[in-house]
Amino acid sequence: MNQARMPEIYPDRLRLNDELHARPPVGLWPNEHILYLALVNTSGKRLQEEVIIRDLCDSLGGDSCPTLQGNNIEFDVAVNSDVCQGAPEGLRFRVKYERHGEFSSWWFFQQTESSDLSQPAEFCFNLDKWLHRLPGQVLVALNIRVCHMQQIPAMHEMAARFNQNTLIGSEIAHGAGAAFTDFRIDGNGRSKLVFLNKSMGSRQAGRILQALVEIETYRMMALLSLPEVQESFPVLGQQEKALIEVSKLLATPAESLLTEQSRDLELQQRISGISSAIEALSSRTQFRLSASEAYFQLVQRRITDLQEINISGIQGFGEFMERRLVPAMKTCSTFSLRIRETSHRVSRISQLLQTRVEIAREEQNSKLLASMEERSKHQLHLQQAVEGLSIVAISYYGIGLASYVFKAMKTMGILHDVELATGIATPLVLLAVAMMTRKIRNSFRKA
Repeated sequence: MNQARMPEIYPDRLRLNDELHARPPVGLWPNEHILYLALVNTSGKRLQEEVIIRDLCDSLGGDSCPTLQGNNIEFDVAVNSDVCQGAPEGLRFRVKYERHGEFSSWWFFQQTESSDLSQPAEFCFNLDKWLHRLPGQVLVALNIRVCHMQQIPAMHEMAARFNQNTLIGSEIAHGAGAAFTDFRIDGNGRSKLVFLNKSMGSRQAGRILQALVEIETYRMMALLSLPEVQESFPVLGQQEKALIEVSKLLATPAESLLTEQSRDLELQQRISGISSAIEALSSRTQFRLSASEAYFQLVQRRITDLQEINISGIQGFGEFMERRLVPAMKTCSTFSLRIRETSHRVSRISQLLQTRVEIAREEQNSKLLASMEERSKHQLHLQQAVEGLSIVAISYYGIGLASYVFKAMKTMGILHDVELATGIATPLVLLAVAMMTRKIRNSFRKA
């Protein structure tokens, strides 16, 4: 039957769908040794990882070695007696690689026949010649012993497997299994985890084991911010102390206006320096703190997934993390809160100081405007006086010219009394000059 032609496919549709199936847990064999590694600083080393996977597969005699295309790859091969001399027939060896956002993980599974917990973690070939080639830096290294048994050994026997260190463990999956560790790193740089399967299916056991491993991995990833936070606390304390000094100076009245203005300018420079230091500190730590918070939430979620039942006399995973991991995370969250509050305080004090500077500037501007207004009044009075004198001067010269005209008219016989004519013309000339001056001044104002 022909299928109807689909519209254009969204480019990332397959990628988004496959995200639900990314990093699936593997089904566990009843008895096996597992080496788990989580390596950080692996960015840009994908090609090197692919070469190692291919070489490892070829050395194990795999028929078809997969190519690393996504963020995870898994292959298993039958144990070759030529590679592992003396190995029982039918056993298998599995390798699983996963690339995460900030780290890469490697799983090496070696199937065994024995369920003896005392059996050392041995693999069918020398892993050491491969492990040093893995790119990145080891953050987590776990030797995991998986055994199928119906009864959980006594706690003193289990503690002996961990050199009498403080034992952490519980029944898991509502009593279908148990897990134990001491969260210690031994002389070989690895931690130990014992995983006992009583009645879990293969896939369920794989999911629970993956949750246990992710608790350890995400715990370490969450703690990556702790050293940086501990180093940054003194720096933050210095900036907080400097901010308190600025606040005290800001609240202290100055002796004079000039002293207050110069002091405010100095405080502005100090606030700018504190703000720059706080912003640099926040930029340097913010990503790591946000990531730590996300990893810590994953740890808590994985602990819930374990479905623990406490064993009398020892701490469970949830209880241990509550007592040991939560305080460290509280330290990180406290630092994050302090740096946010300090940043807000810097912003408020900066705004307050800026307001004071603006008020002082407006006061100066008001005084300057008042001074300019007073000066303009004086100039206006002076201008009016000058205009009055100008009218008198112009009128004087105008009357003088008029007297010459009157004298000429007397000589011609037209006018008999020059003094009378001059006296009559004087107020008229004054009035004409005053009106002309006023008209000129009005025209300047309109312009």
